[in-house]
Amino acid sequence: MKHLYKENQIIKKYDDGLVLRTAKKEDAEALAEFNGHVHADEGWDSFDKPVADYTRDIIMKNHPTVTLSDILITEDTKTKKIVASSILIPQTWSYEGISFGVGRPEIVGTHPDYRNRGLIRDIFEELHKISDYYGHQLQSITGIPFYYRLFEYEMTLALDGGGTIDLSKIKEIKENETEPFTIRDATDEDIPTLQAYYEQFAARNLIACVHDHSYWNYLLHEVSENTLVSRGLGIIEDSEKNSVGIISYGFWEAKGSLSLKVFEVKNGLSIAEVAPSVIRALKSKYVAKEKEVKSLHTKFETEHPIYDAMRHIFKSINSTYAWYIRIPNVIQFLNTITPAMERRLAESALVGYSGTLKLNFYRDGLQMHFENGKISKIEKWRATPHTDEGDSKYPFLTFYHLLMGHKSHQEVSAFFSDCFAKTEKEALVKILFPKKHSAMFALV
Repeated sequence: MKHLYKENQIIKKYDDGLVLRTAKKEDAEALAEFNGHVHADEGWDSFDKPVADYTRDIIMKNHPTVTLSDILITEDTKTKKIVASSILIPQTWSYEGISFGVGRPEIVGTHPDYRNRGLIRDIFEELHKISDYYGHQLQSITGIPFYYRLFEYEMTLALDGGGTIDLSKIKEIKENETEPFTIRDATDEDIPTLQAYYEQFAARNLIACVHDHSYWNYLLHEVSENTLVSRGLGIIEDSEKNSVGIISYGFWEAKGSLSLKVFEVKNGLSIAEVAPSVIRALKSKYVAKEKEVKSLHTKFETEHPIYDAMRHIFKSINSTYAWYIRIPNVIQFLNTITPAMERRLAESALVGYSGTLKLNFYRDGLQMHFENGKISKIEKWRATPHTDEGDSKYPFLTFYHLLMGHKSHQEVSAFFSDCFAKTEKEALVKILFPKKHSAMFALV
């Protein structure tokens, strides 16, 4: 893959001796140290070792997509210290099976003494240029409340939702019984199995990250233990050693917290039969390492089959946060997902629809043309007050909620008084942009 910048290339010089540049391999320890301090929950004088170890891995290990040219560093040339940084993680997502490129900025931080100078704004401007150079259609980031709205992001995909399992509801098996299902660590030979079950997981979601052999190889061999993004990968087997599912899991030792990030079983097999064995096996795995397991949380959001099948074992189920999404060219993205919109239309009461749909974003907008159920053209359009104000209005970036399936038109319009649709076009809006769940297992 071609890169916009070279390694260790100066992108911008500041009057006070700061420079913005891409990374070099020799930055590994300094950047790990910087990120360990800047991302510590207790402040700069503390240290987050999992974040530091993850940073070091990104530079020193064989990450599937990140290169040194994707890592931006602001350095004080007077002190030779890193004072701000972020990393772009290129990846591929899919929308109902339609693939598109995504740039994920992460590990964003500024030294406390250098904040409020616009350093991160400059970094994000360059990250967006790099992402655009790669042909990415959107950018996504997980981050602190509000902040990334400053860079045209909106929180429009579920993040970190799930449930807390009451471990007391999982009974131990009797001495004369054997577990009907067991888990074992995944190996290279299991990568096709991991991929197949992951694709089953992804198919349930409107939007999902696309993974391949290189991703599973990275998790199995390149990620250091106990980093910010460490994932255990396990194969679920029945009593005859047949593979019947997969899990991805993590353990937060400081809180004694186990987390299930992916839990898939083969079609036709009840997850209620498998789950107790998996939970007991995971707990035993860490108890054997003399770790105290205080809690178990699911991290695959709120639409997983386990919630319907085994609601009684959960203390609570909730969706707590959201991904930030930025879409620099909405028309381009709509053109990409046109097959999905046409499929929805063909399966609806408006099958064969011909006409237009004008979406008013107040500052700008777009117009969609339909001919016999097909989208013939999507173009820029702008409302003219008192003459043509369009068919549906969405202030600021609220349209992202519909586009990402995060909220329905009714939910958005109930919250924003200046968001509404003409009665005769409301059905079309609902058909084209239905609310549908997404659970992201993104590339990190």
